Amino acid sequence: MSEEQITEYNNILEKLGHDIAVVMNKKYLMLNMLGVDVGVDRSFHPWIIEVNTNPDLYIFKKLKNKEIFRKVFRYAKRLKRA
Repeated sequence: MSEEQITEYNNILEKLGHDIAVVMNKKYLMLNMLGVDVGVDRSFHPWIIEVNTNPDLYIFKKLKNKEIFRKVFRYAKRLKRA
């Protein structure tokens, strides 16, 4: 994928996450954190594998950019989820 395609695809995934949060919030009014596991097929079609209301934060430790983990962890800590 080109940089432009990657940016466009990230926007698609971000919208998918937002749409999931909107739907979940209708059922779970106090929802403040979600984890969405998404698989991507060879045609780059995203498939929702599962949605978690208590996601595992430590998967973010595997990312090269350690600031992402620190940001997610700080957020979870403020919510008393970490």
